[in-house]
Amino acid sequence: MATVLVSEFMDGSALAFLENRLSVDYAPNLFDDQQTLMQRVSAVDALIVRNRTPVTRELLNHACQLKVIGRLGVGLDNIDLDAAKQANIQVLPATGANAVAVAEYVMSALLHLRRPMTSGFQAMVGGDWPREQFIGGEISGKTLGLIGFGQIAQIVAKRAAAFGMRIAYFDPYIDASEHDSVATAVSSLDELLALSDSVSIHVPLTEDTHRLMNSQRLALMKSGAILINTSRGGIVDERALIHH
Repeated sequence: MATVLVSEFMDGSALAFLENRLSVDYAPNLFDDQQTLMQRVSAVDALIVRNRTPVTRELLNHACQLKVIGRLGVGLDNIDLDAAKQANIQVLPATGANAVAVAEYVMSALLHLRRPMTSGFQAMVGGDWPREQFIGGEISGKTLGLIGFGQIAQIVAKRAAAFGMRIAYFDPYIDASEHDSVATAVSSLDELLALSDSVSIHVPLTEDTHRLMNSQRLALMKSGAILINTSRGGIVDERALIHH
């Protein structure tokens, strides 16, 4: 029977599914003990991680019989993909598993940031009725810019369109002619930032996207524009963001 090491938290029903079919070593806090992780990974066929387990070249050198790495999520920046490829180890992210949840979060953030309900609610609970705090603004008729146009961004686009938003996107890796979409492609990221009332980021963290949203690009955004990042934090230069 194949053996699986799970080094971070896994939902109980998913864990039970695996345990009925495989030999599972479930150690949800193992990500914090690299030495023990190296010892235990040496005797398993598969490793399942989230984003806190550093799957380094050194770790993979100890994984004598490892055939596959499962990622509970889609970000792969904690996994040395080159080392995995050289060792002929497959890396399988859970693509699409949380796509709808992320898209719904983006929409809720858009609505909340345009009409700050939390502060108004807290004041109301305290006995006030701060009507001016509920005025905010509408998202209908506004332009939402999507950086990246993969599965999650496309789901966001459909939901935003239902709210009456205009949607534009920039993604140099896809062919716009292949997408029957409610969104319109633009030719550059700078163009997207300048025309958008809100911007949502949907790209992986790579060398090319690290600090993609730097001071120069943040300066291109409209005054009062909203920036939502459901990708990795390193895509936004947070020091620059503070000054904008």
